[in-house]
Amino acid sequence: MGIKYENWYLIYKSLAFIGIHYYFYHLLNKDFRLIFISFILVFILLLAFAFTVWKNFIILDINAYFNMYQTIIVLTFSVLWLRRLFLDLSEENLAENPNFYFISGLLIYYCGTFFLFLMSSSLYTQDKSSFQYYWLLNILLNFVLRSLLIIGVWKARVK
Repeated sequence: MGIKYENWYLIYKSLAFIGIHYYFYHLLNKDFRLIFISFILVFILLLAFAFTVWKNFIILDINAYFNMYQTIIVLTFSVLWLRRLFLDLSEENLAENPNFYFISGLLIYYCGTFFLFLMSSSLYTQDKSSFQYYWLLNILLNFVLRSLLIIGVWKARVK
């Protein structure tokens, strides 16, 4: 029979959460452990809630909540990294720092799609034919994210 597509969304969101959490955990030198543990516990509760209570919900609604939570995580850890960066003033040129490109891409993508994901279910139910035009924003911002990630990897290899 196979796994239903709704469960694949949750698996993908779980892998994205683990990847971003792991990246920021090592980027921030394992500081802020209480914040990391808190986000992990809330994510586990959100997953448990999604697998039990949200069985009859539209997947766009569930996706919106996970994206909102992921945006909060990216914003929190990005602000902590930027705060540390500007307090230490250890970087002379941000354009040479690969983490700057990674975090810029994540911030642009998650902040740019925040309201799109929150409103996607209502946009889809109101006007299914123009939903694809709204979704172009997601595609464009995804392209920007992937481009900045590629530049960050390139900058990391050049060092």
